[in-house]
Amino acid sequence: MRVPSNTYKMRAESNCAAALHSDDGRKYRMLNVLDEFTHECLAIRVARKLKAIDVIDVLSDLFILRGVPAHIRSDNGPVVRVKLQWWYALSKGRT
Repeated sequence: MRVPSNTYKMRAESNCAAALHSDDGRKYRMLNVLDEFTHECLAIRVARKLKAIDVIDVLSDLFILRGVPAHIRSDNGPVVRVKLQWWYALSKGRT
């Protein structure tokens, strides 16, 4: 039996498939949040633009539903990671 881990993996994707274009040719972005151990998809957010507040909104909902994980991994650049580290520290009560 696979037990959910205490690590979430985030990935924002764009232009990775033809399906991520609307009829008028504009691109969509997709934020996926996965359980790193079970590979269960915990959340998907699709929008034309994904801002930091959108990521925080998705993670807030997950924290309420599933609790705060011990770790969050992201491969989307240092700016996103710094903002999320700050917000994550606040959510765990560490400032």
